[in-house]
Amino acid sequence: MSGVRLQGSCAVRWAVASALGLLLLGSLGAAPAGAAPRDRLVFIDGEEREVAGIIEEKVDEVRVRGGNPVPAQQLLTIVRAEVPPAYAQAEAAMRAGRYPVAIERFQAALADPNAPAWVGPWASAGLAEALTRQAEGGEQAAAGRAVDAWRRLMEAHPGHFLEPRALEGLGRALLAAGRAAEALETFGRLADRRYGEYWELKGKVGRGLALMANRQFVEALTEFEASSAAAARRPGLAEVYAAAQAGKGRTYMAKGDYDGAIRFYEEMAKRGEATSAQAAADAFVNLARAYEQRGGEDDKRQALRVYMEVALFYAGAPAAYAEALLRAGRLLEERGERERAAAYFRELKARCPDSPQARQVP
Repeated sequence: MSGVRLQGSCAVRWAVASALGLLLLGSLGAAPAGAAPRDRLVFIDGEEREVAGIIEEKVDEVRVRGGNPVPAQQLLTIVRAEVPPAYAQAEAAMRAGRYPVAIERFQAALADPNAPAWVGPWASAGLAEALTRQAEGGEQAAAGRAVDAWRRLMEAHPGHFLEPRALEGLGRALLAAGRAAEALETFGRLADRRYGEYWELKGKVGRGLALMANRQFVEALTEFEASSAAAARRPGLAEVYAAAQAGKGRTYMAKGDYDGAIRFYEEMAKRGEATSAQAAADAFVNLARAYEQRGGEDDKRQALRVYMEVALFYAGAPAAYAEALLRAGRLLEERGERERAAAYFRELKARCPDSPQARQVP
Protein backbone atom coordinates (compact mmCIF):
# COMPACT_ATOMS: atom_id res chain seq x y z
CA MET A 1 0.00 0.00 0.00
CA SER A 2 2.95 2.29 -0.68
CA GLY A 3 3.69 2.64 3.01
CA VAL A 4 0.08 3.25 4.05
CA ARG A 5 -0.79 1.56 7.35
CA LEU A 6 -4.20 0.68 8.65
CA GLN A 7 -5.55 3.08 11.26
CA GLY A 8 -7.27 1.82 14.42
CA SER A 9 -8.24 -1.62 15.67
CA CYS A 10 -11.30 -3.69 16.53
CA ALA A 11 -11.31 -1.77 19.82
CA VAL A 12 -12.10 1.46 17.96
CA ARG A 13 -15.39 2.83 19.22
CA TRP A 14 -18.19 3.01 16.71
CA ALA A 15 -19.04 6.63 15.94
CA VAL A 16 -22.51 7.65 17.09
CA ALA A 17 -23.33 8.64 13.53
CA SER A 18 -22.08 5.47 11.81
CA ALA A 19 -23.91 4.40 8.64
CA LEU A 20 -27.44 3.67 9.47
CA GLY A 21 -26.73 1.98 12.81
CA LEU A 22 -28.31 5.00 14.47
CA LEU A 23 -31.73 3.72 13.58
CA LEU A 24 -31.28 0.82 15.93
CA LEU A 25 -29.76 2.34 19.06
CA GLY A 26 -31.16 0.85 22.23
CA SER A 27 -31.00 1.64 25.89
CA LEU A 28 -27.47 2.76 26.83
CA GLY A 29 -26.52 2.76 30.47
CA ALA A 30 -28.64 2.54 33.58
CA ALA A 31 -30.49 5.35 35.32
CA PRO A 32 -29.27 6.41 38.77
CA ALA A 33 -30.71 4.42 41.66
CA GLY A 34 -34.27 5.52 42.39
CA ALA A 35 -34.59 7.61 39.22
CA ALA A 36 -37.07 6.78 36.47
CA PRO A 37 -35.42 5.87 33.15
CA ARG A 38 -35.51 8.76 30.69
CA ASP A 39 -35.61 8.80 26.91
CA ARG A 40 -32.85 10.65 25.08
CA LEU A 41 -32.87 12.87 22.03
CA VAL A 42 -29.71 12.66 19.91
CA PHE A 43 -29.12 15.79 17.85
CA ILE A 44 -27.31 15.93 14.52
CA ASP A 45 -24.59 18.15 16.02
CA GLY A 46 -23.84 15.48 18.65
CA GLU A 47 -25.75 17.01 21.58
CA GLU A 48 -27.88 14.66 23.66
CA ARG A 49 -30.82 15.63 25.86
CA GLU A 50 -32.76 13.55 28.35
CA VAL A 51 -36.53 13.98 28.36
CA ALA A 52 -39.32 12.68 30.58
CA GLY A 53 -40.98 10.96 27.62
CA ILE A 54 -41.99 11.26 23.98
CA ILE A 55 -45.56 12.35 23.28
CA GLU A 56 -45.51 12.41 19.48
CA GLU A 57 -42.96 11.83 16.68
CA LYS A 58 -43.74 13.81 13.54
CA VAL A 59 -41.74 14.58 10.45
CA ASP A 60 -41.56 18.27 11.39
CA GLU A 61 -41.31 18.10 15.17
CA VAL A 62 -41.02 15.78 18.18
CA ARG A 63 -43.24 16.64 21.14
CA VAL A 64 -41.78 15.77 24.52
CA ARG A 65 -43.37 15.55 27.94
CA GLY A 66 -42.76 18.66 30.04
CA GLY A 67 -40.93 20.62 27.35
CA ASN A 68 -41.24 22.52 24.11
CA PRO A 69 -41.52 20.71 20.77
CA VAL A 70 -38.14 19.97 19.16
CA PRO A 71 -37.72 20.57 15.39
CA ALA A 72 -37.23 17.16 13.77
CA GLN A 73 -34.67 18.62 11.35
CA GLN A 74 -32.29 19.02 14.30
CA LEU A 75 -32.60 15.41 15.47
CA LEU A 76 -30.71 12.32 14.38
CA THR A 77 -32.50 9.71 16.45
CA ILE A 78 -34.38 8.94 19.64
CA VAL A 79 -32.97 6.51 22.23
CA ARG A 80 -35.63 4.82 24.34
CA ALA A 81 -34.96 4.26 28.02
CA GLU A 82 -36.90 1.00 28.04
CA VAL A 83 -37.27 -1.39 25.10
CA PRO A 84 -39.09 -4.74 24.83
CA PRO A 85 -36.82 -7.82 24.92
CA ALA A 86 -37.44 -8.82 21.30
CA TYR A 87 -36.56 -5.32 20.10
CA ALA A 88 -33.38 -5.24 22.19
CA GLN A 89 -32.38 -8.64 20.79
CA ALA A 90 -32.97 -7.38 17.26
CA GLU A 91 -30.73 -4.37 17.87
CA ALA A 92 -27.97 -6.61 19.20
CA ALA A 93 -28.23 -8.84 16.14
CA MET A 94 -28.00 -5.81 13.85
CA ARG A 95 -24.82 -4.61 15.54
CA ALA A 96 -23.33 -8.10 15.10
CA GLY A 97 -24.31 -8.23 11.42
CA ARG A 98 -26.67 -11.18 12.05
CA TYR A 99 -29.45 -9.92 9.82
CA PRO A 100 -31.61 -13.09 9.65
CA VAL A 101 -31.76 -13.10 13.46
CA ALA A 102 -32.54 -9.38 13.49
CA ILE A 103 -35.37 -9.89 11.00
CA GLU A 104 -36.94 -12.63 13.11
CA ARG A 105 -36.63 -10.58 16.31
CA PHE A 106 -38.06 -7.39 14.76
CA GLN A 107 -40.98 -9.46 13.49
CA ALA A 108 -41.46 -10.79 17.03
CA ALA A 109 -41.42 -7.23 18.40
CA LEU A 110 -44.08 -6.22 15.85
CA ALA A 111 -46.24 -9.20 16.84
CA ASP A 112 -46.07 -8.42 20.57
CA PRO A 113 -49.53 -7.17 21.64
CA ASN A 114 -48.07 -5.64 24.80
CA ALA A 115 -45.39 -3.58 23.05
CA PRO A 116 -45.65 0.22 23.45
CA ALA A 117 -47.01 2.15 20.47
CA TRP A 118 -43.61 3.52 19.41
CA VAL A 119 -42.37 -0.01 18.63
CA GLY A 120 -44.56 -0.36 15.52
CA PRO A 121 -42.82 2.20 13.27
CA TRP A 122 -39.35 1.68 14.75
CA ALA A 123 -39.42 -2.12 14.52
CA SER A 124 -40.82 -1.81 10.99
CA ALA A 125 -37.88 0.42 10.11
CA GLY A 126 -35.45 -2.01 11.74
CA LEU A 127 -36.92 -4.90 9.77
CA ALA A 128 -36.64 -2.95 6.52
CA GLU A 129 -33.05 -1.93 7.34
CA ALA A 130 -32.03 -5.54 8.05
CA LEU A 131 -33.52 -6.66 4.72
CA THR A 132 -31.76 -3.79 2.94
CA ARG A 133 -28.39 -4.75 4.39
CA GLN A 134 -28.97 -8.34 3.31
CA ALA A 135 -29.71 -7.12 -0.22
CA GLU A 136 -26.64 -4.87 -0.24
CA GLY A 137 -24.60 -7.90 0.81
CA GLY A 138 -25.66 -9.71 -2.36
CA GLU A 139 -28.87 -11.49 -1.37
CA GLN A 140 -31.08 -10.43 -4.26
CA ALA A 141 -34.15 -12.17 -2.82
CA ALA A 142 -34.09 -9.67 0.05
CA ALA A 143 -34.12 -6.59 -2.19
CA GLY A 144 -37.78 -6.76 -3.19
CA ARG A 145 -38.81 -7.52 0.38
CA ALA A 146 -36.82 -4.51 1.58
CA VAL A 147 -38.51 -2.21 -0.96
CA ASP A 148 -41.93 -3.45 0.14
CA ALA A 149 -41.04 -3.10 3.84
CA TRP A 150 -39.96 0.54 3.50
CA ARG A 151 -43.07 1.39 1.50
CA ARG A 152 -45.33 -0.30 4.04
CA LEU A 153 -43.70 1.74 6.80
CA MET A 154 -44.40 5.03 5.02
CA GLU A 155 -47.96 4.02 4.14
CA ALA A 156 -48.77 2.82 7.67
CA HIS A 157 -47.15 5.82 9.42
CA PRO A 158 -47.45 8.88 7.14
CA GLY A 159 -45.73 12.00 8.39
CA HIS A 160 -43.70 10.10 11.00
CA PHE A 161 -40.32 11.26 12.27
CA LEU A 162 -38.78 8.27 10.44
CA GLU A 163 -39.96 9.45 7.00
CA PRO A 164 -36.57 10.74 5.76
CA ARG A 165 -34.84 7.64 7.11
CA ALA A 166 -37.38 5.50 5.27
CA LEU A 167 -36.78 7.37 2.01
CA GLU A 168 -33.02 6.85 2.36
CA GLY A 169 -33.52 3.15 3.07
CA LEU A 170 -35.97 2.79 0.18
CA GLY A 171 -33.47 4.38 -2.19
CA ARG A 172 -30.76 1.94 -1.11
CA ALA A 173 -33.13 -1.02 -1.42
CA LEU A 174 -34.11 0.06 -4.93
CA LEU A 175 -30.43 0.30 -5.88
CA ALA A 176 -29.83 -3.19 -4.51
CA ALA A 177 -32.77 -4.39 -6.61
CA GLY A 178 -31.21 -2.91 -9.76
CA ARG A 179 -33.89 -0.20 -10.07
CA ALA A 180 -31.60 2.81 -10.39
CA ALA A 181 -34.12 5.14 -12.05
CA GLU A 182 -36.60 4.68 -9.18
CA ALA A 183 -33.78 5.10 -6.67
CA LEU A 184 -32.76 8.38 -8.31
CA GLU A 185 -36.30 9.71 -7.95
CA THR A 186 -36.52 8.54 -4.32
CA PHE A 187 -33.22 10.14 -3.33
CA GLY A 188 -34.40 13.32 -5.07
CA ARG A 189 -37.39 13.40 -2.71
CA LEU A 190 -35.05 12.94 0.25
CA ALA A 191 -32.89 15.86 -0.90
CA ASP A 192 -35.89 18.17 -0.38
CA ARG A 193 -34.83 20.88 2.05
CA ARG A 194 -37.88 20.22 4.25
CA TYR A 195 -36.01 17.43 6.06
CA GLY A 196 -33.01 19.59 6.98
CA GLU A 197 -29.44 19.78 5.75
CA TYR A 198 -28.36 16.36 7.01
CA TRP A 199 -31.00 14.48 5.02
CA GLU A 200 -30.67 16.84 2.05
CA LEU A 201 -27.01 15.89 1.73
CA LYS A 202 -27.77 12.20 2.33
CA GLY A 203 -30.20 12.46 -0.56
CA LYS A 204 -27.56 14.00 -2.79
CA VAL A 205 -25.10 11.23 -1.93
CA GLY A 206 -27.84 8.74 -2.82
CA ARG A 207 -28.40 10.52 -6.13
CA GLY A 208 -24.71 10.09 -6.84
CA LEU A 209 -24.96 6.35 -6.19
CA ALA A 210 -27.98 6.06 -8.49
CA LEU A 211 -26.21 8.03 -11.23
CA MET A 212 -23.19 5.76 -10.84
CA ALA A 213 -25.44 2.72 -11.23
CA ASN A 214 -26.72 4.30 -14.46
CA ARG A 215 -23.07 4.68 -15.56
CA GLN A 216 -23.38 8.46 -15.52
CA PHE A 217 -19.98 8.75 -13.92
CA VAL A 218 -19.29 12.45 -14.47
CA GLU A 219 -22.66 13.40 -12.99
CA ALA A 220 -22.12 11.01 -10.07
CA LEU A 221 -18.73 12.50 -9.22
CA THR A 222 -20.26 15.98 -9.38
CA GLU A 223 -22.87 14.98 -6.77
CA PHE A 224 -20.22 13.44 -4.51
CA GLU A 225 -17.91 16.44 -4.79
CA ALA A 226 -20.71 18.88 -3.96
CA SER A 227 -21.85 16.79 -0.98
CA SER A 228 -18.28 16.45 0.32
CA ALA A 229 -17.71 20.19 0.10
CA ALA A 230 -20.98 20.98 1.89
CA ALA A 231 -20.37 18.46 4.68
CA ALA A 232 -16.66 19.07 5.25
CA ARG A 233 -15.84 20.17 8.78
CA ARG A 234 -19.49 20.77 9.63
CA PRO A 235 -20.72 19.62 13.06
CA GLY A 236 -22.69 16.38 12.77
CA LEU A 237 -22.04 15.85 9.07
CA ALA A 238 -18.89 13.72 9.28
CA GLU A 239 -20.87 10.61 8.33
CA VAL A 240 -22.25 12.33 5.23
CA TYR A 241 -18.77 13.49 4.26
CA ALA A 242 -17.44 9.93 4.62
CA ALA A 243 -20.32 8.55 2.52
CA ALA A 244 -19.65 11.08 -0.23
CA GLN A 245 -15.95 10.23 -0.23
CA ALA A 246 -16.75 6.53 -0.37
CA GLY A 247 -19.04 7.22 -3.31
CA LYS A 248 -16.19 8.87 -5.19
CA GLY A 249 -14.02 5.80 -4.71
CA ARG A 250 -16.82 3.47 -5.81
CA THR A 251 -17.29 5.56 -8.95
CA TYR A 252 -13.65 5.11 -9.93
CA MET A 253 -14.11 1.38 -9.42
CA ALA A 254 -17.36 1.24 -11.38
CA LYS A 255 -15.84 2.88 -14.44
CA GLY A 256 -12.79 0.60 -14.32
CA ASP A 257 -10.32 3.30 -13.31
CA TYR A 258 -8.44 1.11 -10.84
CA ASP A 259 -5.36 3.34 -10.83
CA GLY A 260 -7.58 6.27 -9.83
CA ALA A 261 -9.33 4.18 -7.19
CA ILE A 262 -6.04 3.06 -5.65
CA ARG A 263 -4.70 6.62 -5.54
CA PHE A 264 -7.97 7.83 -4.01
CA TYR A 265 -8.14 5.21 -1.25
CA GLU A 266 -4.45 5.47 -0.41
CA GLU A 267 -4.74 9.25 -0.06
CA MET A 268 -7.85 8.78 2.06
CA ALA A 269 -5.92 6.42 4.34
CA LYS A 270 -2.96 8.80 4.63
CA ARG A 271 -5.27 11.65 5.63
CA GLY A 272 -7.06 9.45 8.19
CA GLU A 273 -10.47 10.60 6.97
CA ALA A 274 -12.52 7.58 8.09
CA THR A 275 -15.09 8.61 10.70
CA SER A 276 -15.67 5.16 12.24
CA ALA A 277 -14.26 1.66 12.34
CA GLN A 278 -16.83 0.60 9.73
CA ALA A 279 -15.92 3.46 7.37
CA ALA A 280 -12.20 2.71 7.70
CA ALA A 281 -12.71 -1.01 7.11
CA ASP A 282 -14.90 -0.36 4.07
CA ALA A 283 -12.27 1.95 2.59
CA PHE A 284 -9.52 -0.61 2.99
CA VAL A 285 -11.64 -3.42 1.55
CA ASN A 286 -12.32 -1.21 -1.47
CA LEU A 287 -8.60 -0.48 -1.79
CA ALA A 288 -7.91 -4.22 -1.80
CA ARG A 289 -10.63 -4.77 -4.42
CA ALA A 290 -9.03 -2.15 -6.64
CA TYR A 291 -5.66 -3.90 -6.41
CA GLU A 292 -7.29 -7.28 -7.02
CA GLN A 293 -9.26 -6.11 -10.05
CA ARG A 294 -6.26 -4.36 -11.61
CA GLY A 295 -5.05 -7.93 -11.81
CA GLY A 296 -1.25 -8.00 -11.79
CA GLU A 297 0.63 -10.47 -9.62
CA ASP A 298 2.03 -7.67 -7.45
CA ASP A 299 -1.47 -6.20 -7.26
CA LYS A 300 -2.88 -9.48 -5.98
CA ARG A 301 -0.16 -9.68 -3.33
CA GLN A 302 -1.03 -6.16 -2.22
CA ALA A 303 -4.73 -7.03 -2.18
CA LEU A 304 -4.07 -10.11 -0.05
CA ARG A 305 -2.02 -8.05 2.40
CA VAL A 306 -4.79 -5.48 2.80
CA TYR A 307 -7.52 -8.10 3.21
CA MET A 308 -5.44 -9.84 5.88
CA GLU A 309 -4.92 -6.59 7.77
CA VAL A 310 -8.64 -5.81 7.67
CA ALA A 311 -9.32 -9.30 9.05
CA LEU A 312 -6.80 -8.66 11.82
CA PHE A 313 -7.80 -5.14 12.84
CA TYR A 314 -11.50 -4.76 12.00
CA ALA A 315 -13.43 -7.69 13.44
CA GLY A 316 -15.85 -5.08 14.82
CA ALA A 317 -16.99 -4.06 11.32
CA PRO A 318 -19.10 -7.10 10.32
CA ALA A 319 -19.64 -6.56 6.58
CA ALA A 320 -16.06 -5.56 5.75
CA TYR A 321 -14.63 -8.22 8.07
CA ALA A 322 -16.62 -10.98 6.36
CA GLU A 323 -15.63 -9.76 2.89
CA ALA A 324 -11.96 -9.57 3.88
CA LEU A 325 -11.99 -13.13 5.22
CA LEU A 326 -13.66 -14.43 2.04
CA ARG A 327 -11.40 -12.61 -0.40
CA ALA A 328 -8.21 -13.43 1.53
CA GLY A 329 -9.21 -17.10 1.44
CA ARG A 330 -9.93 -16.98 -2.29
CA LEU A 331 -6.58 -15.34 -3.07
CA LEU A 332 -4.74 -17.86 -0.91
CA GLU A 333 -6.50 -20.65 -2.82
CA GLU A 334 -5.28 -19.12 -6.08
CA ARG A 335 -1.73 -19.26 -4.70
CA GLY A 336 -2.15 -22.94 -3.81
CA GLU A 337 -2.07 -22.25 -0.05
CA ARG A 338 -5.14 -24.32 0.73
CA GLU A 339 -4.50 -24.85 4.44
CA ARG A 340 -4.16 -21.12 5.08
CA ALA A 341 -7.23 -20.48 2.93
CA ALA A 342 -9.22 -23.05 4.91
CA ALA A 343 -8.32 -21.25 8.14
CA TYR A 344 -9.82 -18.01 6.81
CA PHE A 345 -12.95 -19.82 5.66
CA ARG A 346 -13.35 -21.47 9.08
CA GLU A 347 -13.06 -18.09 10.75
CA LEU A 348 -15.65 -16.68 8.35
CA LYS A 349 -18.17 -19.40 9.12
CA ALA A 350 -17.53 -19.23 12.86
CA ARG A 351 -17.58 -15.44 13.28
CA CYS A 352 -20.04 -14.41 10.53
CA PRO A 353 -22.33 -17.44 10.14
CA ASP A 354 -25.31 -15.48 8.79
CA SER A 355 -23.36 -13.39 6.28
CA PRO A 356 -23.74 -13.78 2.50
CA GLN A 357 -19.99 -14.40 2.36
CA ALA A 358 -20.22 -17.42 4.69
CA ARG A 359 -22.70 -19.05 2.35
CA GLN A 360 -20.17 -18.89 -0.46
CA VAL A 361 -17.77 -21.36 1.16
CA PRO A 362 -18.29 -25.10 1.74
